[in-house]
Amino acid sequence: MTETPNERLDRAEAALDRQVDVNADLRASVEILRNQTESLQASVADLRFKVEALMSVALTQQKNFGVVIEELKLQKQDITQLTKFQCNTNTAIDRIGIILEKMATQQFTPKG
Repeated sequence: MTETPNERLDRAEAALDRQVDVNADLRASVEILRNQTESLQASVADLRFKVEALMSVALTQQKNFGVVIEELKLQKQDITQLTKFQCNTNTAIDRIGIILEKMATQQFTPKG
């Protein structure tokens, strides 16, 4: 069976209509993808900003921990020195006590 020119024209028009619909769907999909891409780019920019802020906080905390560690080391040295001074003081007090005992016993011992 042969097609008449009108039938071919009708099929061509139907094919063109389908192609127009497909093109419209593709444009809509491209627009949706463009919007999603822009949204994702905004999210990435926001995340980048947040990461930079967190890195800044982390660096500040790291510096603060360094300061705290140095302060703890100094306090440990101070405690060590104070412990040595306390031992020296206790030894000196013990010696003074011995000397005072000797002086007291000599003073109260009858001379004879």
